[in-house]
Amino acid sequence: MSLKSRLNNIEKRAGHGDDVTVVHFRTIYENASGGVDAVSRRALIVRPNNASECVLGRDDETEDQFRARVDRISTFQEANEQSERIKDDRG
Repeated sequence: MSLKSRLNNIEKRAGHGDDVTVVHFRTIYENASGGVDAVSRRALIVRPNNASECVLGRDDETEDQFRARVDRISTFQEANEQSERIKDDRG
């Protein structure tokens, strides 16, 4: 077994594979009467190279919209869309 394949095996066992990991956090703040005052949504995206980013929920988006946005960001779709918009603006 080569050194490179050994390193790959160790990284996979340590959780540093080729997959993107997304962890969602949802915090519900209750008021005194037991109703919901606010909901805080966050997602942590960890990439294979251990780079990470935190995505915050917006007040004007639903849970489904937030999860869809996180999914786009985690698959680089949103970054590619922004790049295309910049190219279009430049002509």
